Amino acid sequence: MSDASFLAETEQFFHDQISLSKAMGVSVEPFDGGRLVLTAPLAPNHSHRGLSKLR
Repeated sequence: MSDASFLAETEQFFHDQISLSKAMGVSVEPFDGGRLVLTAPLAPNHSHRGLSKLR
């Protein structure tokens, strides 16, 4: 399995199993063999109280 295929399948797994992850824009970053990093854009995940702002 190629790295790109692994990332795509892992991301799809998250979207299938945790439906909110797709709406949040969660994506899988390249895997280094030791840890898996997920990212999500800040804009669609903001809080109406402003708690999601980076400090």
